[in-house]
Amino acid sequence: MSASVSVSGSAAVPISGNRFVIVGGASLVGSATAGELLDHGASEVVLFDNFAFGSEAAIAHLKDHPRLKLVRGDVMRMADLLRVTEGAAGVLQLAAYMTLSMDRDPWAGLDVNIRGVQNALEACRANKVAKVVFASSNATYGYGPGVAGELVESTPFHSVGAPPAAILYGASKIIGEQLCRDAFRKWGQDYVVLRYSTVYGERQHYRAANALYIIETIDKVKRGEAPQVFGDGSETKHFVYVGDLARANRMAFESAATDVAVNTSGPAPVTT
Repeated sequence: MSASVSVSGSAAVPISGNRFVIVGGASLVGSATAGELLDHGASEVVLFDNFAFGSEAAIAHLKDHPRLKLVRGDVMRMADLLRVTEGAAGVLQLAAYMTLSMDRDPWAGLDVNIRGVQNALEACRANKVAKVVFASSNATYGYGPGVAGELVESTPFHSVGAPPAAILYGASKIIGEQLCRDAFRKWGQDYVVLRYSTVYGERQHYRAANALYIIETIDKVKRGEAPQVFGDGSETKHFVYVGDLARANRMAFESAATDVAVNTSGPAPVTT
C-alpha cells in the first residue's frame, strides 16, 4: 500500500515542554502514546475520554504519573473539547467507533467518526493548536475479495462482498481524512494522518474485529487449547505493535510534514 507523501512547509512540534491532548485516550493506543510522550518530556499529557469504550484498566499503569491528567468528556460536546484543548500544542484524535461497535449502532458511530472529528478540528482552530494527528485506518482502501495487489491513492474503494459495518467504518475514516485536509486548506491547520493497520499489544481489547483473532488465540492458549488457523492458511492480515504505533504518533508530531497520510503497519502480513 502507498499513501500520499506531499510535505508543505515545516510543521514540527517538539514533544519536550509541550502539552498534548489525546482524544479517546483511555485506550490501547492512547495509553501507549501517552507513555511515549511523557517519556520524551511532554509537560502534560491529557487523556480525554467519555469511557463509552475506554477503560480505567487501560490507563492504570499511568494513573500516578505527575504529568498525566484524565479528563472525562465527549467529542460530541464542543464545550468539552474547547476546554480540554486550550493551551495544547498537539492533539491526537483517536476517538472512534470501530467495526464491531459500528455494527451495533451505525448512527452513533457515524456521528462520532465524522462530526466528532470536525468538532475536534474546530476546537483546535479556536485554541490555535499547532498540529493534529488523526488516527485513520487501512480500512480506507476498502474490504472484500476485490482488495488485491498494490493499493495506491487512486485505487477505488472496494466494498463488494464486505459487511456493511466494515464499509461504514472505512468510509467514515475517509471522510475524517478529508475533514483534516479541508481544515488545512481553509485555515492552515497542520495535520498528519496515520493509517493504522490492526493493532496488538499490552492491554489488548476485544473491540476490533481483526484484532479479535489475536486476543481470542491468546485466551485459547491460556485455556490449554490449540491455536486455530482458519481456512487453508492463505488469508493474511497486516498487524502493528502498539509500541511502534506510539512511536509513530510521537514522530508525526515531531515531523516537519503536514497535509500528509502515512500507512503504519508491521513489516509483513501474517497468516490468520
